[in-house]
Amino acid sequence: MLTLFAGLALAIDTTCDTPQACYEQAQAVDNPRDLGYAEAVEMFWKACEQGHQGACGELGRERPFMYPKQAIEKGLLPACNGGQAAACTLVGRMLSRPDTELFTPDMATSALERACTLGNLDGCLVQADLAMKGTLGSPDPTKAVDIYIRNCDLGHGPSCKAAGDATTQGLGATRSWADAAELYDLGCRAEDPYACFALAELVRRGRGVDKLPSRAASLYDQACKGEVPTACEKAAKYEKRR
Repeated sequence: MLTLFAGLALAIDTTCDTPQACYEQAQAVDNPRDLGYAEAVEMFWKACEQGHQGACGELGRERPFMYPKQAIEKGLLPACNGGQAAACTLVGRMLSRPDTELFTPDMATSALERACTLGNLDGCLVQADLAMKGTLGSPDPTKAVDIYIRNCDLGHGPSCKAAGDATTQGLGATRSWADAAELYDLGCRAEDPYACFALAELVRRGRGVDKLPSRAASLYDQACKGEVPTACEKAAKYEKRR
């Protein structure tokens, strides 16, 4: 197969005799920013269609929205059923979007429960977010917060942040600035920059914690390094008050 770029021709051979050979060749040339991306997709499909779970997983993780139905049927579901928790999470994400024809609440719920059972904390977080919003049924803030807290206890920063947000609003938990600050602190320690930013906002105002401009500046700086919008400006502003 010939691929043209900047006046140059690059020949990439997509013939392969076995599923494993197709998988290995696809991995060797796979790069979304490189010339081998389309060829990699072709070889991953060849391997997946012959039952190679790794290739199915690659299609599911990397290219689900190019061919959504095919990715679910041939890539994600086989990978999920084979115990790949990340694939289960992606199935759940894709099937839980009400604005698409793929929306299937029961299957989305099952996939996310499996992902969570397999230990994928991102899958647990998606499950909790959907429960909070009621996307797949009636809103259940209490269930959502329970999942957030369980994830947070396992060191999942985004879940600590979500639990803190729920606590500031009194959704599924008693409203408490002090408890929210503790959750944000856990999230920040787990290197979630948005948790650092949320904690900085409480510290800046003295809500649930001591009002300390120097600490707020340090937290904003951590959030800035995580590219949280407006964090860098606030870090600079409160740095002057140290």
